[in-house]
Amino acid sequence: MKYDILVIRYGELALKAKYTRRRFEGVLKKNISLALDIEGIPHSINSEWGRIYVETDYIENSIPVLKKIFGITSFSPAIRTVATIEDISNLAVKLSKELLSREKKFALRVTRTGEHTFSSKDIAVYVGGEIRKNTQASVDLTNPDIELFIEIRERYAYIFTERIPGPGGLPLGTQGTVIAYIDKPIALLAAWYILKRGCKTIFYNTYKRELLEKFVEKWYIPYPEIIDSEYSIERLKDILMEKNCLAIITAHTLSNDPIKTIKDLENLKRNVNLPILSPLLVLTPKEIEAQYKNMGI
Repeated sequence: MKYDILVIRYGELALKAKYTRRRFEGVLKKNISLALDIEGIPHSINSEWGRIYVETDYIENSIPVLKKIFGITSFSPAIRTVATIEDISNLAVKLSKELLSREKKFALRVTRTGEHTFSSKDIAVYVGGEIRKNTQASVDLTNPDIELFIEIRERYAYIFTERIPGPGGLPLGTQGTVIAYIDKPIALLAAWYILKRGCKTIFYNTYKRELLEKFVEKWYIPYPEIIDSEYSIERLKDILMEKNCLAIITAHTLSNDPIKTIKDLENLKRNVNLPILSPLLVLTPKEIEAQYKNMGI
């Protein structure tokens, strides 16, 4: 069967107040749409409370894009149907016939939001029985070969078999402006951690521009601002004032020379009266190397 929709979930922004949550969701939708446009993927985006839906004929092409959109915790290629027991059962059985056989085990995971004439348990019992009858597969809730998810939300139900993780965090552009000092490859990793917190980031670049451009392109950073310049504290202060930045991101670590690192940070703090964000300070060299690989830096 062909998946026809992508169900997108977000995490932290769901904890915000109603107005803020809607604003953050709007930013996330714009970021998703911009990234898909960059890749030339025709699509439409809709949302309801707690979910964003992307409709496209290019589901497989969209998956690697959504994996790199900050604010997305997970998403699922899904098939949508009307939220009735009969429609849900018919679709679940049809999909199960393609995935299951007598030798395989399955688990049915059902969630429900909204007003319906049935409960999640009703769906699990009825649909599970129909799947067993039509495929002869057995149920194993602990170690199944196939997990079939049914997510019922108001008028529609969405059936899928996987939850693909996104980077999480907050949507880019929902927080204040910071500056990332890029003087070596590891600085891109430091910037990534703060980008994940939703900050609009200006890149003060004294390293190889092509490396930074690849990073910006890879993570679909909307409207990136890159300032190429030789480093000087005066130039840094000018940019901070001109762009009204709230903090500085640096790539300092404690892995090589902790004393020098602390002195460098103290010197920077004396010259710039802003918070200094150094997310790599808490990471070991092995953790940094592993993150390099994960981020593709």
